[in-house]
Amino acid sequence: MQHTERIDYLLRRLKNEKITQEELGELKHFFKDESLTDHYFKDSYDNFSGEYRIGSDYSREMVWEDIASKIDKREGGWGKALNAWKWLAAVLVAFIGSAVFFNSYHTPHYITVENSSGKLREIRLPDSSLVFLNSGSALRYYTDFKSNRELFLEGEGFFNVTRDTMHPFSVRTGEIVTRVLGTSFNIDTKDSVIKVVVNTGLVRVFNSEQSYKLNPDEMIEYDPYSRVFRENRTRAPFHNLWTVEKASFASVSLGELSEAFELLYDTRLVFEEESLKDKQLYSFFILRNESVHDLVDRINYINEVQLKIRANDIIVQPKQ
Repeated sequence: MQHTERIDYLLRRLKNEKITQEELGELKHFFKDESLTDHYFKDSYDNFSGEYRIGSDYSREMVWEDIASKIDKREGGWGKALNAWKWLAAVLVAFIGSAVFFNSYHTPHYITVENSSGKLREIRLPDSSLVFLNSGSALRYYTDFKSNRELFLEGEGFFNVTRDTMHPFSVRTGEIVTRVLGTSFNIDTKDSVIKVVVNTGLVRVFNSEQSYKLNPDEMIEYDPYSRVFRENRTRAPFHNLWTVEKASFASVSLGELSEAFELLYDTRLVFEEESLKDKQLYSFFILRNESVHDLVDRINYINEVQLKIRANDIIVQPKQ
């Protein structure tokens, strides 16, 4: 309770622009300590019965993600820092002081789906959206999902979303959010970066500082350590081949196909001549469990180039 009273005091001083630089530093320390923030929220909930509920898209996690992002980007002097924090103090003081959090303190109810089977798992969500969950991945969503279409993903998932203009569909992966109305896309968080690839429709990817709109065959990568986004063109089927038996292409260039070799086989195409990247393969397909040797043999059979496997590289040269 002592921490709760102290934070209430500091938030009110911040809202009234009376807080000192040392006191703001104290708030910063508090917001970065997860155990203290959890205790503060529980104390606040327990002390108020509440008269009405915040909208379903406003969760405790969202509050703290916004707080953390504002802490880390406060630069440019004391005056700017104080102004940037004013909105936060006003929001928290109003919510806590006026008892407008939940009707009564409760823990949100989630459904958690984990996949440790060694193969993909297909999940039909309550709104009829379809999710393919890769092995070693987990998905968490609210029990009232039809009215609160927000999920939390760890690992990799491919989403085919049922359109609902009244209830946007959001996937949270760490500090970024992928939001759609109805579309299909792949999210991969298994490596050190978070990768979102769009198959169909329009997707918005954002954090507290930046926002991007992606179209089909566009990809964005986010590094949570440097907090940097990077956009690229791609061929979306390369990234969700793990969900289907075969990915087919009316045409694909060898330059584009080099990305598939990196994704599927962790090897790269090395072109002896730059012009070879433009060579097209027509009515081409890639099988999910096809070996790199079989794929190379097929390309050599149907194209005027020669691919040769050398250690971790595949050399591309004109066919003799």
